[in-house]
Amino acid sequence: MNLYKAFASASALLDYARGNSVLQPSYISAGPKRVRRSLCELGESFAHGWNEMKEGKFANAIMVYAATIGEFHPLKPVIDNYLERWPETPVVILSGQAQYIEAIFAAYPKAAIGIPPPVAPWLYDRLFKLTSPRVLVLGEGPCLHLHFPIPLSLALPAACLRHSTPMVVVNATRHRLEVGSKLVRLEDRLFGSMHKMAMRFWYVPNEIFGQWLLEAGIPQDRIVITGDLRFDG
Repeated sequence: MNLYKAFASASALLDYARGNSVLQPSYISAGPKRVRRSLCELGESFAHGWNEMKEGKFANAIMVYAATIGEFHPLKPVIDNYLERWPETPVVILSGQAQYIEAIFAAYPKAAIGIPPPVAPWLYDRLFKLTSPRVLVLGEGPCLHLHFPIPLSLALPAACLRHSTPMVVVNATRHRLEVGSKLVRLEDRLFGSMHKMAMRFWYVPNEIFGQWLLEAGIPQDRIVITGDLRFDG
């Protein structure tokens, strides 16, 4: 874990020097391709709920991650069921693209909502210390490392391992391998196994999806068939 923290720290500094990729599509041809995101201010990543989070009002939260609004839909019945059973539980929602934050806020106005911070481990340690998440629930896509068009940084699974937070994925859907750069390939070779290590269960829509995960080396006792949460709730 210390080796990963050193690698991620160096990656964060490199990303800051050259600029991070913009976390939403640009419809302006001359729009910026990269931006510099603070490596000190965690609050910069949150559009809603940051002040309350600093005050400790989001402790023992349920944390969810959705790459896009499509992956957010199967998370709604999970969040709603959780809140029905434990109504006082705070909710922290991370969106893979900034353009969906306001739509998610309209659905859950009491939640803390933002985008994943830069990969700096100290930012994730602060996030997890402030929220003490009971669980991190991923929506659909990033059920395997680098098998989704919008990549999920290893910073989240690594934080789950450091803070003993269970990670699960609902409506797990396997996509093809997407490797963005040589640095990403190196990170996957050295640390990609952390994604599987952090994942407690893969909840899949049907047996076909479960078979795809078995073929990818996921243990059968950690694959649970639930039905399609996007359509069946």
